[in-house]
Amino acid sequence: MMSKRYLAVVAIGIKHSSYCSSVVSFFDQDPLKIQGRTWQSFNRFMKAETISSILFQPDCKFHSFGFEAEEKYEELKVDNEHKKWYFIKNPTKMLFDSKDVHRSATILDETNKPMLAIDVFASAIKYLKDDTMNANGIRMLISMEDIRWVLPLPDIWDESAKQFIREAAIQSGISDDNLALCLETEAASTLFKYLPNEHLYKSSDMEISTFQPGLKYLILNAGGEFFNVAVLEVLYSGKLRELHKVSGGPWGCVTVNQEFIDFMKSLIGAEVLIEFREKEQGEYMRMVEDFERRILSWKPERNSNTNFRIPRELNILYKKINYRDTIVISPKMSEKVSFRVNASILKVDNEIVETFFSKTCDTIVKHIIGIFSESRAKDFSTILMVGKLSKSTVLQKAIKQAFPDKAVVVSDSPDSDVLRGAAIFGHDSCSTITPSIVKNTCRGYRKF
Repeated sequence: MMSKRYLAVVAIGIKHSSYCSSVVSFFDQDPLKIQGRTWQSFNRFMKAETISSILFQPDCKFHSFGFEAEEKYEELKVDNEHKKWYFIKNPTKMLFDSKDVHRSATILDETNKPMLAIDVFASAIKYLKDDTMNANGIRMLISMEDIRWVLPLPDIWDESAKQFIREAAIQSGISDDNLALCLETEAASTLFKYLPNEHLYKSSDMEISTFQPGLKYLILNAGGEFFNVAVLEVLYSGKLRELHKVSGGPWGCVTVNQEFIDFMKSLIGAEVLIEFREKEQGEYMRMVEDFERRILSWKPERNSNTNFRIPRELNILYKKINYRDTIVISPKMSEKVSFRVNASILKVDNEIVETFFSKTCDTIVKHIIGIFSESRAKDFSTILMVGKLSKSTVLQKAIKQAFPDKAVVVSDSPDSDVLRGAAIFGHDSCSTITPSIVKNTCRGYRKF
């Protein structure tokens, strides 16, 4: 395989997308020297990911992607000019829902206008590809032929979805010879092989800096929209064998967020929140984004409260609909919840906050318990936790309590594990192996 000077990873998720890059010559010295990108989010915090939203002009020419696309579309809606434009949120969802994705497949925008799905995905990949080259100043230094591009894909996608993404990447301007696809479990496994112990939080003193042949472990990828679980075994050849087919479901940060939204409906009424989402979509998204940021770092301290920011516009709308001066908390909730009008802060008892996680954590734990019924997969010794929701100490605690005899391991940045692991996987594939994505069989992997 032709040697490359630069490696870049592009990841398009259901709700969020991101990329990272690294220099090939630095890999042997420091495999973890990986450069990411940050975007300014709706609430003006810097994030290592952007929204998976894409906007096209009325003539179907690409306009913008991510937070910029969301903000532009909101401006168009204010002026009632949005109906001629094509705005598509979360396009990757169709690859989870469809079992027969092909080049002629269409996708509907927010006003139900169809577009060729491959044009949408190619434009999204092209945006991230071009931004990678512009943000890191490499466009002036090297050519596209000097870059190896890696796209990490969910394990649960079928072969037609994987082929569709490959064709979209090629249409975006990436040559097939410079493109590698890897599964998220492959990427995560690769990262943990390289992470030093000081970057890991472990429920035991087990050393996992090198995976020994015969090791059986479970990877829990708890992301923003989905979770999936795989059980793998390290073979003497250095490859991985899949002991349990990857499985999971639509539970992640979004289901925790939904519990908060349902809680808000119970406080102020569904009518208020629905109208707020329709009329003030930007502020609504800021509120949910702020909640998610707060909740991922939240620790369940008893006899305490957690503050959540409530947009001023929501309080104004509540007063308009209910003819009250401010948000009024019902007597039965008043001991657990209070609203500070001047600061627009909702103070919630931590016992209630913890319930936001209950359904999601219970679902994930029950799913893993179900895997124990599979004789080939039941004797794994280690659980590796990756993905955005794995940052939550609540989920970590639930997994540790449910499986006290397993070594539960989490990195210091679980939300970027797959992205960083895909970068290392790409380096490995450049120098030692040809990557193979084979369903339910051994996968190409660098020896430990």
